[in-house]
Amino acid sequence: MKSILLMLSFFTRIPVGKVEWSEEHFKRGMFFFPLVGALIGAIVYGASKILLFQPRLPKGVLLYILYFMLTGGLHMDGLADSLDALMSGRDKKGQWEILKDPSLGAFGAIGLISASLLYVYLFNVHEKAVFLMPVVGRLSAMVSGFGQSHYRSEGLGKIFFDAIKPIDLVFGVLLTGALSVWILGVRSLAAAVLSILIGLLLADTLKKNWGGLSGDGVGMIIEVSSLTYGLALLMGGGLCMLS
Repeated sequence: MKSILLMLSFFTRIPVGKVEWSEEHFKRGMFFFPLVGALIGAIVYGASKILLFQPRLPKGVLLYILYFMLTGGLHMDGLADSLDALMSGRDKKGQWEILKDPSLGAFGAIGLISASLLYVYLFNVHEKAVFLMPVVGRLSAMVSGFGQSHYRSEGLGKIFFDAIKPIDLVFGVLLTGALSVWILGVRSLAAAVLSILIGLLLADTLKKNWGGLSGDGVGMIIEVSSLTYGLALLMGGGLCMLS
C-alpha cells in the first residue's frame, strides 16, 4: 500500500496524505505506474460524463485543466525542457545545461501550447479514449526506459530507470491491453503499439543527443505517447469505435 501511495504522491497531485520517501518503496511502486495513469484517466473520464451536455470547447478546456491539476504539469514540464534542449542546436554538454535551467524557452513554450491544444481537442472527440491515454503514455515510458541509463550518474531519473523490472512491463502490457480491448475493441491495440514505438524512437533520439535519458525525457515520452494514441485512434477510424 505504501508503494502505491508513494507513486500517487510523487507523480500526481491527488491528496493521499504525507508519504515518506523511500527508494525501496519507489522501486516496488513501479509495478503500479500504469495504474496511476488509469486512475488519472478514470477521474477525467468521470468528469467528461458529468459535463456530457456542455458545449464542446468549454468541456475540453475544463477536462484539460482537470488533467493538468491531477498531474501537476509534471510531465508537461519535462516536454518543454526536452524540446528546449533538443532544438537548441548545442552539443551534448550545452543541452545538459538547458535541461538544468528552470526557465522556459521558445521551443518549450511552443510545445506546451501545441500539446495543450491537442489535449483540448482530443478530450472533446475521444470520450472513452480519455480513460486510456494516460495509461498508454505511462506504459510507453516504462518500455522506453527499461534498461536505459541516465545521462548523469545520479538523480531521480536514474532511480526511475533502475526500478523498471520485467514483471512491471508484463503487468503494464496486460493491463493496457485488457483495458484497450474492453473499452475500445481489438483494433485500438494498433494505436497503443504505435504510441509505444514512438516512445522508443524518442528514447533513442534523446539517448543519442544526451548520452542517456533523463526525468524530463520521461515526461516528454509520456505526453507525446499519450497524444499519439489519441491521434492514432482519430486518424485510424477510432471515432467509429467511440460512437
